[in-house]
Amino acid sequence: MLKVITVDDERAVKQGLRKIIEMYCPGFTVVGEAEDGQEALELVSRHDPDVVITDIMMPVMSGLELIANIRQRSESIELIVMSGYDDFKYAQEALRYGVKDYLLKPMNVEAVSKLLNGLRDSRIRRMADLERYRSCLWECTAIVERLAEQLWLLDEAGKMSSLAAVAERIGEARLTEGEQAQLYGDLTACLRRLIRERGLGVQEPTMPFEGGAAGLRRLAGFYSDAIRSERNWGQRAAIRNALAYIHERYPDPGLSLEEVVALTDVSPAYFYKMIKEETGRNFKTYLIEYRIAKACEMLREGDLKTYEIAERVGYPDYPHFTKLFKKYVGLSPSDFRKNMGSY
Repeated sequence: MLKVITVDDERAVKQGLRKIIEMYCPGFTVVGEAEDGQEALELVSRHDPDVVITDIMMPVMSGLELIANIRQRSESIELIVMSGYDDFKYAQEALRYGVKDYLLKPMNVEAVSKLLNGLRDSRIRRMADLERYRSCLWECTAIVERLAEQLWLLDEAGKMSSLAAVAERIGEARLTEGEQAQLYGDLTACLRRLIRERGLGVQEPTMPFEGGAAGLRRLAGFYSDAIRSERNWGQRAAIRNALAYIHERYPDPGLSLEEVVALTDVSPAYFYKMIKEETGRNFKTYLIEYRIAKACEMLREGDLKTYEIAERVGYPDYPHFTKLFKKYVGLSPSDFRKNMGSY
């Protein structure tokens, strides 16, 4: 129920308003009636109303003084003024204080019910919009927490999956452009905080990235590079050469551990240990994640068919590619590409 306080120095006006509200305005209840602005302020403090309907000309404290005082205390209370034709200029002045609307005396059922019922419907829509935004923010924050962990572990495929999941969730939420911009700003700030709390020893980027999905994606890329650099990624020549070879030859379906190890002049056991230390992955997992990450880039940036992309990243068996892609990204290749429209 939306709580209403009415303010007028004429008792008959307040009684008429209460009757109209109770009979023709479902969802509203009158919680207080005041004869002047000073008494109304006391009722506002006591009841925290949703709506205040006030006359303009009153003793002790005028309606204009009342609404100015209320607006200093709260931006959320809906303010409606009542006035006769002689007071119309004051009603116009009241609009400067964020007054919702005004009612001309003598009031009638149609005018009051139309105004209040419209206000109620607008409030319901705003509450639904706010709930939709909060739900989306809560879910996307959980994804960004997972993204921070993936960045810290240098999980490139996981990173792409989480960024796609954020874009998918925001696309489903039917938010306005302004709400999307605010949401991405909140998520970017969240990612910065999470990475900072992990103790990354590099300076934050001084120039802000662009907003929206592109800004979140670029920030994630910045952190990936920074984390690699801080950990002296690939400083040992043997593993550095091996990873460079993988990055060059990943389109080859026959690329094998034995082929890569042969380049390093170290034993397979020692190579396995080095790649695990450098990447946090064994050879097979690292190769799969690198191929999937490259597939994500192609899906986002080009017009190749998904089976063509599968072949270009080393998977001529298309069903096998789609199964791996969904396992590591959480979406099919076609669904991933579809979500890139907002990504």
